[in-house]
Amino acid sequence: MTLSSSLTLGAKGLLLTVAILVLETIFFGTYFLLVQQAEDESVKQQQTREIINRASKLLLRMYEAGDKVGKYGIHKEDDPATSAASLAAYVKARDLIPKQIDWLKRNLQDQPGQLVLMGKIEENVKVGLELLESMRIASDTKPHWEAMKFSLDQRNRLAPRIEELVRDLRDFMGQERAIEGQLPALQREKREATKLVLISGAVLNGLVVLIVLLFVRVVLTKRLNILVENFDRLKDGEALHSEISGGDELAKLDAAFHKMASSLRGEEALLKSSESAVLSMISQMPAGLMIVNGAGQIEFVNPTLAKQLGYEQDALEDFELSKLFTAGGVTGVSLFRWLKDNSTGRVVELIAQKQDGTTFPVEFSTADISTDKDEHQLAMVLDVSERHEVEKLRQAFVAMVSHELRTPLASVSMFLELLGMGVFGKDIDAVQEDLTIATRQTEQVIMLINDLLDLEKLEANKLELVKCESEVEDLIDKAVEAVAGAVESADILLLFDGSQELVTVDPERVVQALTKMLTAVMQLTPPGEAVSINVVTPRVTRQLLSHTPPYLVIEIQVPSLQIPEEQIETMFERFQQINLPGMAQGTWLGLGLALSRAIIEQHGGEVGLSVDKGAGSKFWMQLPKI
Repeated sequence: MTLSSSLTLGAKGLLLTVAILVLETIFFGTYFLLVQQAEDESVKQQQTREIINRASKLLLRMYEAGDKVGKYGIHKEDDPATSAASLAAYVKARDLIPKQIDWLKRNLQDQPGQLVLMGKIEENVKVGLELLESMRIASDTKPHWEAMKFSLDQRNRLAPRIEELVRDLRDFMGQERAIEGQLPALQREKREATKLVLISGAVLNGLVVLIVLLFVRVVLTKRLNILVENFDRLKDGEALHSEISGGDELAKLDAAFHKMASSLRGEEALLKSSESAVLSMISQMPAGLMIVNGAGQIEFVNPTLAKQLGYEQDALEDFELSKLFTAGGVTGVSLFRWLKDNSTGRVVELIAQKQDGTTFPVEFSTADISTDKDEHQLAMVLDVSERHEVEKLRQAFVAMVSHELRTPLASVSMFLELLGMGVFGKDIDAVQEDLTIATRQTEQVIMLINDLLDLEKLEANKLELVKCESEVEDLIDKAVEAVAGAVESADILLLFDGSQELVTVDPERVVQALTKMLTAVMQLTPPGEAVSINVVTPRVTRQLLSHTPPYLVIEIQVPSLQIPEEQIETMFERFQQINLPGMAQGTWLGLGLALSRAIIEQHGGEVGLSVDKGAGSKFWMQLPKI
């Protein structure tokens, strides 16, 4: 395996990028250097021109200074105004000349020969300025004719210096002009070099683009096309191309794809071999199964369901679901949507219709088996006709036993009451305690039978509720009054601050539910405890509610009561025994909480229990406000 084939795509891309960056850096560096040199030559040309210009002005300034100082002396007595103007012009020229020389010296640092010549020029200028200054001083301090004679002598001394200065400046400017003449040729050379670099850069960029295209074509595109073709071949069941050579990501991906394809083909063979076994298992299941599409049409039924409905298995394909099942008045296309909303993951009861027109009850549950393209539901259908018959028999038996027991128990209760009143004799003191116990137990049995009958009616939806607008405070007061004796005997303090809320309920049944809940609470509350009753709004107890407002919640709070977590879920079931810490034996709750739950659920509400280690246990009852 070569080095290039063993490199990853990232390493190959990095090497290509580094190579491109190096080439581009060389190109731009060379181009920048040439541009900088051309700019330097242009600046140098402008500087040379400025040097020539300032050197020529230097000679003019010397002539101007000599002329003005002479006029100053001549007109000092006869024309003061002209004399003063001449003096000002002289002073200005005298002060500018040293500045011009300093500028020239600063800009001649890269021309040593010219700098030496400028030093000589500076010396002659300095001597000349000293002679001119002596002429000005003589004009200010000596008599006019004596000053004129002195100035003439100084001019004679100045003449050779000026001649030498003129020669030096002529030589200086000649050399500068020679330098200026060489600059255009240098600039042309730089431009040609820049043009050559630009052409080379264009060729280089073309080569870089070609290299990138070759990299993409050979390293990426060609190999990616092989991967794409392998996907198509796998889909069509054809043999794959041989594995891509190399150790980069594409080669590894292709190797993994070959392994996946081999695994998929093995699994496909296994799936096909087990498909008949799965179909056989579904066909032999005792429960009815069917698959329904998104339009509510049946696509598959197993033989069990077809037999239950009295159809041939093939005859039910493309059948409308709504032609076979109904649910509480929901029919037609809406039945399928209703089932999706209500039977997914849950069991609902429907009425199934056989081919001969007869009906029977079924339990119906669905599971979503939809794919990205198609919507499907898997439905399980159980015939519950026998269960319904058994339930009817159970209800009839409970009703019969309850009535058969309640009549003799009522007679026993009346007899005990008459016995306590002394109807059968006055000497009953010896059995008074036993009589009281028998009376209380008889009343408890009668109450238990009544609760059982009410519970059966509620579960069978045969207990009619007479709803009206009622005051919550009145309902709670009646329930508290009903348990007053038990509260007093248990040494429990019952607290209720009142409420202004109204609810639309069957007041008699809600008082019954409250009484049953309070009775259960009294059984579980230790003596000396303070139990509080509170009425709160849904906003306060939002975590307790599963419905939207308007609702309110009646809470019964027992601070020291800690119900074990494992018993909370079963608290509202029938005949539960609750084992609490500190109790010698369990407490039987009978039917009270189960009946309380059934009454409140019949009103569209809920009951529950929440336990907080710091706040104790809270029994709650949710009721509709309207």
